[in-house]
Amino acid sequence: MKDFIIKYYDRMRDYLLEANAENADIESITFEVDRLKEEYYNETDENTASTDSEFEEQDAVCGLFKKFDRLHGEDSNFVVREESLLAKKMDLGFGIDNSPCPYSEEDFPKIQKNIINYMIKRAKTAEDEYSKPLLKGDAQSQLSQEQMEYIINNITRVSHSLTDYVNNYDHDDWNWQSDCRFIVQYVFEKAAELTYKVVMGETSDEPGHDIREAFTYFQLSVPDNFQMKLDSVVDKIDSIVLDTTDFIENNDYHLCNKLTWFYPMIYNAALNGMFYTLEQHACTPPLHSTMEP
Repeated sequence: MKDFIIKYYDRMRDYLLEANAENADIESITFEVDRLKEEYYNETDENTASTDSEFEEQDAVCGLFKKFDRLHGEDSNFVVREESLLAKKMDLGFGIDNSPCPYSEEDFPKIQKNIINYMIKRAKTAEDEYSKPLLKGDAQSQLSQEQMEYIINNITRVSHSLTDYVNNYDHDDWNWQSDCRFIVQYVFEKAAELTYKVVMGETSDEPGHDIREAFTYFQLSVPDNFQMKLDSVVDKIDSIVLDTTDFIENNDYHLCNKLTWFYPMIYNAALNGMFYTLEQHACTPPLHSTMEP
């Protein structure tokens, strides 16, 4: 790892943690982050990455930039959050469209399958000829059937819990397109953390979750080198989320109940976190399974 990369990565993490503080001076921190970005891009222009690992390290720094912009950038000024922390739609005087679901209940299983299949294909598709997809389908670690069931059961439980949460607090005014970027990143990383611990034999108690963490700079209990791998794909995940929410909206799936469209999206995002972790060299113990994404 080039020393200058870890320098910027550590400084960005410090800024994100500082911005988490209750009385943080976001304007001042944003100024410092903007200056750091300028320094970073100037230095990376002079120190071109020459290996895949160096590109990944640079992507990790950019991933932290994106996390900061998502939380504190200009777009955040147009997001209103109340006690639940879910974003609310802004009524600009044209009213809020709450059209009925155009599908019958018999269509719901097919809609769920369509969303899952779309996300699976999207996760395995690169943005362009110069980039790599989120998932390559080449696991470096494997899981026993028992370990796989443990992770899947946790992913299922968390996905249902988050779906129940948004159901409870959405009063037909939820800005779901904005929040899905936060929530998908959250479930991806939490599933990755769980999978890492299972592979490394560190799991004891059932992992906790709190959807409100998704709207902050949340911390995982994993080594820095693995956290960098997660931060290096923030942009890939963001792109997948934007394409998926467009797919959902263009087909009017979001007008149906959340179990039909929100649940399969976050469930699949969590599965992507599991599979991504199994593809990393950071997880090396030779476990056993034949399951593939």
